[in-house]
Amino acid sequence: MTTEEAGVGRREQNRRRTERALHEAALACAERDGYRGATVARIAEAAGVAPRTFFRYFATKDEVMVPGQQRVRRLVEEAELPEGDLAPAVRAIADLCERALGAAELIPELEELPRLERLVAGSPELQAAMTHHDAQIAEAVTTRLIALLPQANPLDVHLAGEVVMAMWRTSWDRWRAEALEVGPTALPLENFRACRARLAPVLDALTGR
Repeated sequence: MTTEEAGVGRREQNRRRTERALHEAALACAERDGYRGATVARIAEAAGVAPRTFFRYFATKDEVMVPGQQRVRRLVEEAELPEGDLAPAVRAIADLCERALGAAELIPELEELPRLERLVAGSPELQAAMTHHDAQIAEAVTTRLIALLPQANPLDVHLAGEVVMAMWRTSWDRWRAEALEVGPTALPLENFRACRARLAPVLDALTGR
């Protein structure tokens, strides 16, 4: 057992192992059979689980290809967030993004990025799926903020959500570019924190902090 595993319960360890196995199986199936040929049934079989087990973790094969996107969307949708004022709500969502980027599960996923990039480059369908899931995160952020802050200026709410999403996308874009060209000089989490520091005045102006 690793030091990191020792800090979590057995159920959480099993969840992480199964998610990891499904992610690796999805990449392997897509590399062998193409994106279309990588069906849920084949992915589940390659991971050594039943299809019904697959659906306990992921709704579609798109999600298992990029589990990090689903992780942050679920955090935004399910976390308890402060109500009544835009500034603390936006800070809480930015904190959730940092939490997702700092998740232990993310490290091995980063190592698989070159494989995923090759699959994306060869599959317009997978490109569209990733764009769709990115849009789902943005929608989740805006939806939560609007629900929490019905009295806030809708324009300010939308802009603040877009600033957070810009930090998220930029963090990944910078990491991806460095990883594919010269090797990453900073993790996505570090990039996000740098973006957050630089854009703090913008968020302060929008949220009236």
